Amino acid sequence: MENKLGEWGFNNGDLKEKSLFSIRSVLETIMENLKEDDERVQIHLGRGDPSSIPCFRTSPVAEDAIFDAVRSAKFNGYAPAVGIYSARRSIADYLSHDLPHHVSPDDVFLTPGANQAIEVVMSVLARPGANILFPKPGYPFYDARAACSNLEVRHFDLLPEKGWEVDLKSVEALVDDHTIAIVIINPGNPCGNVFTSEHLQEIAETAKKLGILVIADEVYSHLCFGSKPFVPMGVFGLITPILTLGSISKRWIVPGWRLGWIAMVDPSGVLKKSGIAECLQNYLEYSANPATIIQGAVPHILEKTTKEFFSNINNVLKEAVDAFYTKVQEIPCFICPYKPEGAMSMMIKLNLSLLEGINDDMDFCAKLAHEESIIILPGVIVGLKNWLRFTFAMEPAILEEGLDRIKAFYLRHSKGLRTFLMATTATPATATATSTATTSEKKKPVFVKVESLKPGTHGHNLTVKVVESNTVKATGGGSRGGRVSASLNSRAPPRISECLIGDETGCILFTARNEQVDLMKPGATVILRNAKIDMFKGSMRLAVDKWGRVEVTEPADIAVNDQNNLSLVEYELVNVDE
Repeated sequence: MENKLGEWGFNNGDLKEKSLFSIRSVLETIMENLKEDDERVQIHLGRGDPSSIPCFRTSPVAEDAIFDAVRSAKFNGYAPAVGIYSARRSIADYLSHDLPHHVSPDDVFLTPGANQAIEVVMSVLARPGANILFPKPGYPFYDARAACSNLEVRHFDLLPEKGWEVDLKSVEALVDDHTIAIVIINPGNPCGNVFTSEHLQEIAETAKKLGILVIADEVYSHLCFGSKPFVPMGVFGLITPILTLGSISKRWIVPGWRLGWIAMVDPSGVLKKSGIAECLQNYLEYSANPATIIQGAVPHILEKTTKEFFSNINNVLKEAVDAFYTKVQEIPCFICPYKPEGAMSMMIKLNLSLLEGINDDMDFCAKLAHEESIIILPGVIVGLKNWLRFTFAMEPAILEEGLDRIKAFYLRHSKGLRTFLMATTATPATATATSTATTSEKKKPVFVKVESLKPGTHGHNLTVKVVESNTVKATGGGSRGGRVSASLNSRAPPRISECLIGDETGCILFTARNEQVDLMKPGATVILRNAKIDMFKGSMRLAVDKWGRVEVTEPADIAVNDQNNLSLVEYELVNVDE
């Protein structure tokens, strides 16, 4: 049996040959680079699932709807292939609210999430020799499902300089007699853009002229917090037939509930006449269905959720993106062409010319995870090499901490900083170290004074006095009410103290962790071996990691110069041309 199965060559060949990988698998690969001994909280900026964050908790109305559906005992059996009628009617009414024409319950087909809606549509549209148009950058699940259905994929560009609008000229250049459809994602994933009504009409008219179907991915519908309101593609259903894909996953922040839909917005009846409607129904006869309990809860969820819940989610997203966009400007190797106005993610271009030892976006993400416990998605996965896809749907404080760590990562790998460090290596302490090394086989430790510490440096030995020590409350753990990283880091939170230490030349803040906290008592004299400088919000902090050591020594008469506090100096990076 083993030999026979081996002869068949099960190796996922089609997907590998086309370099198709899921977001989940790539993020898992990136996370393999995390250091187990890094006691900092892991910050995940790579996936659009904020459901565990308290400020993104779903509506109580949605939770109550599930409880009521269970208690009713009406939804314990099998559901019809296309979904139970009450759920399809409520979705039809929900969609019709934003349209100039009515969607019938018969035009709605339920699926276990929008991903399966994509699978169904790709499978139904697949024909020998057919091709389909996807946006670049886009959602990689489309490419994977098209490959499984043997659909040829052609990518059209989104234009960052125009708010990620569709390049309609590139669309027209790609279409031939075998092009079946075009996918439009609005609000945009991964770009965070929101298309105007005028641009959507241009897309509809272009599709009509080219004779292709429009697949409107509106999973992030109404998650808009900029100047542009959400306009459904179905508004232009009289111009060209629309297949709308949606779900409750994003707007209600419940991706694990797995309830999506395909809706035909086609007042002219083209989709029914062409047989697509019948094909959709027939495919679902042999496909998985959403849990009947979820279907039973849908009418209550759609009809009773308050406007306040939706506006609060949008306000939280706006606050998060404002904080994110502001902090991104402080990292010179990041180029952000567009401030998001919708959805939960954004694209940032990576300027590799400012970085030393970083090969591409994959390398950047792997090393960032290893050095800073930050997880982000390489842009190559969504179609843009040497870009990065960030998710900003989390608490602003966590975003700020994450971007501070990324800035520190940039400082360590910056060509400009390396030039600065080369120019400052000829210090008296370094000269002494070099001289000592030439006269002795065993290099003796060189001790420096606080005033000589510089940004981005390491390997310092100091004898200092602890002036004060203040415990910092660390967060972590695995409860639902925990911080964003709770699902990634179930370890007990580390003990942390911010300590003011110094000598007669100056003072600086020292971050003590775990057992170091017990040593850094006010009044104690300590020796720090192989200490390093970390940057936090543009200022210096001293720390000792696993490669160094903290020792309590005999009390020394050190009059700390607290008038020269190095942690109060804010640094701004200036790139040095080579």
